[in-house]
Order: sequence, then structure tokens, then C-alpha cells
Amino acid sequence: MFDAKAIADTGKPDFYHELGSQLHALLSRESDAIANAANTSALIFQMLPDLNWGGFKSP
Repeated sequence: MFDAKAIADTGKPDFYHELGSQLHALLSRESDAIANAANTSALIFQMLPDLNWGGFKSP
């Protein structure tokens, strides 16, 4: 089970590197594209402060 961890405020490069690492861990065992899109949106929305929407637009 994946458990998101708070990311220390050490600057944008470190923040996005850690976010990418957490995203990789979250998606590594799931092959369903819809589930991965939903989980990506949820993680980004949870981790980025002051974000009012995070998601994907259908083509």
C-alpha cells in the first residue's frame, strides 16, 4: 500500500524530484491507465499547495 509523505520545502528541483519518486512508487504496480491517471491527479492535488484543480482533460 502506498502512503504519500510530506515533502520538505527545500526548493523546486528537490520538491519535483521527490514528487516524481513518490509518483513512480504509486504507479509502479498498477497497469490500468484510468487508475494511474486518477492516482496521478490525486497525488498532485494533495502535494501542491494552493492548487484548486488537478486532472486530465479527455481528448
